Amino acid sequence: MGLIDIHTHLLPCFDDGPQSSTEAAAMLEAAWAGGTREIVATPHMFHSHLGSDDREEVEALFAGWRSELLEEMERPRPAIHLGAENYVSSEFAEALAVKRVLTLAGSRYLLIEFWPMILAGAARNAIATIQEAGYVPVLAHVERYGFLQDEPGLLEQLIEGGVVAQVNAGAILGRQGLRIARLADRWLRRGWVAVVASDGHSVTFRPPDLGEVASYLESRFGGETAELCLTRNPSALLADGSPTLPPPASERRWWKRRV
Repeated sequence: MGLIDIHTHLLPCFDDGPQSSTEAAAMLEAAWAGGTREIVATPHMFHSHLGSDDREEVEALFAGWRSELLEEMERPRPAIHLGAENYVSSEFAEALAVKRVLTLAGSRYLLIEFWPMILAGAARNAIATIQEAGYVPVLAHVERYGFLQDEPGLLEQLIEGGVVAQVNAGAILGRQGLRIARLADRWLRRGWVAVVASDGHSVTFRPPDLGEVASYLESRFGGETAELCLTRNPSALLADGSPTLPPPASERRWWKRRV
C-alpha cells in the first residue's frame, strides 16, 4: 500500500490552491512521484475569503473535475477522494447543525481548522459541538495554534478527548522554522500525531509530495511510525475505522534541520 494524503488543496480555480486544471494535474503527478497512491481534495469551506459554504456546489465541481481528469490525464495518478478543510466559524456552525458539512471521503471524520490564535476554551467548546453532532474532529496542522504552541501538553488532552491530530509534512521538515520543527518532533516522539499530510497547494508551495517526510519519519522514529502516520491511519479514517497512535519514541539528540 502506498502513502495516503488526507489534506490537499487540489480543486482547481476554487481557493488558494491550483488556478488551473493543468496545475492540479501537475500536483497529482508530483504526489504520485513521491509515493502517494490515494489523496483527498480538501478545499477550504466556511472561510470568509476562501472557498465556498455550499456543499452541493463543491461536490458538483469535484465531480466535474474528476471526470475531466479520468478522460484527459494519461499518466498514473493517485485515487482521488473528496473532503473539505472546514474553518470553524458561524457559517460552519450553521452547516454542522443540519449536517451539511463535507467529511473525509464520506466518513465520520471531519477535517477542521481554527483561527491560529483561538483560545483553548473556545477550541474545546467547538470540538465538543462537533462531537455532539456525531463527527470525529481531525484537527488540521495542529502545530499552528497558539494555545498548543504555548502549552504543548494540551494536545494530549485533546487526543484523549477524541481528537485526531494532523501535522503538516513541511512543519516536520523545518519549513516553518526551527521552533515549529522542534514542537512537531516532541509530539511525534510522544506518539501524539496520528496523521501527517502535505496540505499541498501547488507544485512549489507546500507540494503534495510525501516522499521526503516518509524517509525522515522512518529514519528518526522508525518504520512503524512512518507507516501509521502516512498509510495505515489515513486509510483507517477514509474507511471509517479507528486510527492507532504510534508508539512513543526514545529520546534522541536533536540535529539541525535544513530550513
